[in-house]
Amino acid sequence: MWKILLLDTKKHNPNHYLMLGIEYALKKHKDVESVTVAHYGNAINKAIENQCNLFIAFDGEEIEPIICSRLKQICKKSLVWYVEDPYEIKINIENSKYFDLVFTNDKGSLEEYPGKAFHLPLAASEELHYFPISNANRYDLFFAGTAWPNRVETLKMIEECFSDIKLKLALPTNQYLPPINLSLNPSEYNWKTPNNEFARFSNQSKIVLSLHRKFTASDGKEEALTPGPRLFESALAGCLQLIDRNIPGVNDYFVENEDYIAFSSPEECIDKIEYYLKHDAERNKIALSAQEKVKKFHLYENRVDYILSKVKEIPEDKNEIKLSIKKNILIVAHNVCKFSPFGGVEIYIDILKEKINEDFNCFYYVPNKDKGEGEEYLLLDGYYNIIERVSFLSPLPTISEYMLSCEQREHKFAYILSKYNINLVHYQHLIRHIPSLPFISKSLGIPSIFSVHDYFPISHRFNLLDNQGKFDFDNFNSNINSDILLADSEGIQFGSQESRIAFWSQLFKSFNLIHYNSSTTKRYIEEIYPENTLLNNTVRAIPYNGDFSEIAIYNNSISEKEYLDILIIGNFTRVKGADVLLRVFNMTRNSKLRFYVYGRIDGEFAHAINVLNFPHVTFYGEYKNSDLKKVLTGKDISLHLSTWPETFCITLSEVWASNIVPIVTNLGALGERVTPELGYKVKPNNVGEVVDLLLRLSDNREEILLKKENINKYRENIENKKSHFEWIIDVYRKLANTSYYNTKEHKNKIDLFTCNIHFSSIFWAKKDNNLEVIPVGIPKNPLHLMRFILNYTKQNGIKTTIYKTKAKLCNKLNSFRGK
Repeated sequence: MWKILLLDTKKHNPNHYLMLGIEYALKKHKDVESVTVAHYGNAINKAIENQCNLFIAFDGEEIEPIICSRLKQICKKSLVWYVEDPYEIKINIENSKYFDLVFTNDKGSLEEYPGKAFHLPLAASEELHYFPISNANRYDLFFAGTAWPNRVETLKMIEECFSDIKLKLALPTNQYLPPINLSLNPSEYNWKTPNNEFARFSNQSKIVLSLHRKFTASDGKEEALTPGPRLFESALAGCLQLIDRNIPGVNDYFVENEDYIAFSSPEECIDKIEYYLKHDAERNKIALSAQEKVKKFHLYENRVDYILSKVKEIPEDKNEIKLSIKKNILIVAHNVCKFSPFGGVEIYIDILKEKINEDFNCFYYVPNKDKGEGEEYLLLDGYYNIIERVSFLSPLPTISEYMLSCEQREHKFAYILSKYNINLVHYQHLIRHIPSLPFISKSLGIPSIFSVHDYFPISHRFNLLDNQGKFDFDNFNSNINSDILLADSEGIQFGSQESRIAFWSQLFKSFNLIHYNSSTTKRYIEEIYPENTLLNNTVRAIPYNGDFSEIAIYNNSISEKEYLDILIIGNFTRVKGADVLLRVFNMTRNSKLRFYVYGRIDGEFAHAINVLNFPHVTFYGEYKNSDLKKVLTGKDISLHLSTWPETFCITLSEVWASNIVPIVTNLGALGERVTPELGYKVKPNNVGEVVDLLLRLSDNREEILLKKENINKYRENIENKKSHFEWIIDVYRKLANTSYYNTKEHKNKIDLFTCNIHFSSIFWAKKDNNLEVIPVGIPKNPLHLMRFILNYTKQNGIKTTIYKTKAKLCNKLNSFRGK
């Protein structure tokens, strides 16, 4: 029994109704168990889910080679039914290599397909086209077709000869055709009739006229040698057909004067119209003969029976696909540790790299940070060596944070997935990428994982910080609130956030697994996307790197130390609390506290650090993973004062593993993970609370030792590399083993339109010229002014910043002159 995958190969097919007739016929056939209708976006996954063993492609000139070649592998047997020969013969011949059998609508094109092709005319469907023959017709004459000049000329003569004839015309035109000189109002003829209405109009007309078309088609072929489907559809609708003898092939299926009436000139056409309008019995007899012949020989059931008889002759494919023992994993990220600067996500990827390279062939797809935003991507091997550069020049050489889709970047991504035969994609990050990429991997039947490392799915402000750099989830938990925030800060049109959320809501469904680092992250995401609770998701802590047990023992003794040693580890940036830390340093100059700062220092803080010259703070700058044990040794307390709700924070795991007591901001995963037994939580941006706590602990070392004892008990339960590796490798194996393609075809035009995903714009946000961005007060303090200018430039670009600066200076100058 056949389990059929039926695919319309055109992304937008005006003749899609033809496939409906085929679908109905297939479902009726005794040898067919199931029929699965698909589009490019879901065809591969549906073929796998329904265990399809026959792939039927309808039409053909817009075939997507990668998808069709994969469907052939899945289903084992495949065929295409071309319905646009001879006009698309060149591309159809090229595409025929993806199929075991070819069926062509045009007998004149059959010889172009040597060896495996059959002529198969189109047909009619009882579900779509059958009507009993009527004696109460509303119209005398019906014609539907494009307004080619020869057709208009004939219709004009008919109109002039019959002053009272009831004409029904569907005569669509276009800008390339000459004006139509009929006496009818254009609204009466310049329209297209849907196929079901065509059959009804045919049934309600005494005579249906068929006129040939004169135009030059591709490759010099002027017309097909087989009539189109309307020959059979009109006959089944129960009407008399008056057919131009210039239309070839009609006599292969019907007998003149028995099943239809023919004419060779406009004059003969007019004579026969006049005769058969007056002879109802003869007209109905001919219509009935044609209808019975279609029901017996020319339904889609007849065509399907012929197709399946030929499919049985396809030899079994005994060549098993040879697959490599190692599966190919592509990790999509915003960066890797090879390219500085980097943060926690890159470290996590690096921790995984060593182990997964043993079991899989790993590739990394990351932006080239030396180029413009999204201008070039690098494909790296499992050890971060560049193996391919993917560049974009025009029309969109770079990407914007407001973009959802980019046709050329989607094409190139599909190329990478196919060329390197990727079996699984792990999306670690979509920042600096086009967020539509997961739709592309899904369309190719490649399973995927999405690790949620920040809040980019909720907002392009992925840290969920407002215009003042503060976190308030109320700004983001409704589209209206987000729109207000975006309108105030960026001049974005209202309704933009709703477009973004709608897109991401669909995007989440393309993943096979969603990985959260903490329950808080999961809760925030699911508050915005409640449907995610129905998806396959998991919370798994991410691992830290190394064994710190010896350091933990060393760090346990602090009672005899004169100073309390405090660690700040990670990039020294505003979102990591650098602003708060500078004030903490300033307030503790004369204390028994010593601070050790490891990590990249953002440029906006470098000058302040030099000017303030803290005697009790040492800034070490960036550090290597190999230096981590040295960094953690001898520290008593660590500060993690992020102003945004972190999604995990590997450094928290590392300090716990080293028996260091953390003080964290009570936000996100930090607030979730740190309990009173294992550390301290403070309010965001509260300098005084941090200083008070540090000074109290400096005088009360026993309290710190008690925390260290608790941490030492808990330390065994901290997620480490081994448990995380076991989990991730198990997930990789299970998912990658469902993808078994061995295709060498890389040509494609796979984009969101191909995947049947439609939206009004590739941008989710548009600037509203009527909105004024709410002005922010310009600080007078030089340090604060410098910080303000840097932030303003990041948000609005250097050109806007220069323009605004000049405007402010001019206003000040004019004001001064006025005085």
